Amino acid sequence: MSTEGTPATAGAGSSTGLVQIGCYLILGVFVVFELIARDYFVTNVALVVAIAVLALPRLAPKAIGALPAFTKVGGYLLAFAGAIELLDDIRFDSYDGFLAVVGALLAYVAYVAAFLGARSIDL
Repeated sequence: MSTEGTPATAGAGSSTGLVQIGCYLILGVFVVFELIARDYFVTNVALVVAIAVLALPRLAPKAIGALPAFTKVGGYLLAFAGAIELLDDIRFDSYDGFLAVVGALLAYVAYVAAFLGARSIDL
């Protein structure tokens, strides 16, 4: 078992915290670059996984909060969604302007952070 704490209380330096940073970045990219700027669009799967990883351990701390496997699976799902999004962006040439490129790069950083955090979670 990991001694890093539950996902709801993990710090940014822990592996679950790295997955949470990726989730927060995805939500930030969604708000700034999709809702406000309307330049770069995040997939719905990434949004649902990010919200689930951030919200469910806080809503049900006894059932889910103590399960690092939930955060690990969520991080891997977010990384998989990121790989699909990268291929989709390349195929449909989603890089129209400067803000689209910045939004895409921030989203890719979030996917890599989620993958690295999920990879380092001990079960």
